[in-house]
Amino acid sequence: MLKTEHHIQPYKAVGDIVFNRTRSENRQQFEIKPKTPAVVEGGMPGDEYEELGIYVMYDKYNRCAGAEFFRPARVFFEGKNLLHHSYNELFDFFKTLDPNLVEGPIEFTSYKYGISVFDPDHWEKPTHACEWIAVFRENYFNRKIGVADPEIFSTFMIQPGFVEGIEKENKAYHTLTDAFADIFRRNKEFMVMSWNSFPIRFDYKSDVPALITPWIEMLSKLSNENLGNHSVLLKSDNFEATWYLSWDFNRVIISASWNKIPGNYETVLNQFDSVKMHRSEFLYEWKILLQQCLQAFKDSGCTLTQQDDNALIKKLEAVEKRIESGGRFYRTETLELHY
Repeated sequence: MLKTEHHIQPYKAVGDIVFNRTRSENRQQFEIKPKTPAVVEGGMPGDEYEELGIYVMYDKYNRCAGAEFFRPARVFFEGKNLLHHSYNELFDFFKTLDPNLVEGPIEFTSYKYGISVFDPDHWEKPTHACEWIAVFRENYFNRKIGVADPEIFSTFMIQPGFVEGIEKENKAYHTLTDAFADIFRRNKEFMVMSWNSFPIRFDYKSDVPALITPWIEMLSKLSNENLGNHSVLLKSDNFEATWYLSWDFNRVIISASWNKIPGNYETVLNQFDSVKMHRSEFLYEWKILLQQCLQAFKDSGCTLTQQDDNALIKKLEAVEKRIESGGRFYRTETLELHY
């Protein structure tokens, strides 16, 4: 049984969560299952235990690479419960232990102890307790900018959340965005996209409805044409980016310009702005999300009043059928792109 207090052993473990253990070995320490588990091997996302305030990170070999903690978790280092102290208090504390702290806009990292402290609001709320703590194994985070192991760069994965609260209300909507904003209004889950090992969170209530139309157009072209180029503006209340895609029968290259994401780490994403992968693998990552949207649309009993948006639903159905398999977290084999 996992202990309620987690004491950091730098570069070795946090309580019962031991670095370099397999996913299955670490899961045995928990009495509950992860809320959104990754079901096959993969690097990101990891296992989240929301009620415990724990997110366990794994590398591409399915070995524990670190863990993030947020309240109600209790994480101790040198006698301090870190999540009970402000960002500024912890910065001063760690500075006495490690003069070589690396500080970014929302976090600082001690590479001496393998600990990062995050708080995106610490400038506006300097006295409130920090938001979360990351503890990681040696060499998992890049020393210069605090990003995941460079050997797993150029990765793209999608882990949809659990869709809940869909009711058959038989409403009519003008647009597909209006429809999904209402259909998903009760959903509390998030979709997580991993871009070069950086997790990006999408809200089903606002982001997915706003982005579903450009996603459909992008995926329709990519799945239907063996050679092409396409640029797409992705914009919602929480998110803004432009993707530039080029592809042939085997390969797709996505170059991105990141302008706004939750967490405000656009600068880091723009340093690793390109993904290159097998075209089929990229398409596979979208299949489960497309199935969720289609099933939710059907379960709601809704209709669309505009002809163009009715055509979008037909296009969504066609794209989902053309994609043969689910993404990396929903099967055991992957296609590798060789140069």
